[in-house]
Amino acid sequence: MHSKRRIAASTVIRGEKEYHNYVVEFTDGKVTDMYPLVEELPFTEWQEELIIKD
Repeated sequence: MHSKRRIAASTVIRGEKEYHNYVVEFTDGKVTDMYPLVEELPFTEWQEELIIKD
């Protein structure tokens, strides 16, 4: 069974890029999807800032 996690953040920093009000989905600790937060999503954690190190 795979471990899945969804985090929404007001600021997401990935590499040299910065995203505002974004959702990041992880499977087994790896980023599987990123998209703008346009509505409240169930089972979503909230963080002010999320820094992704690939």
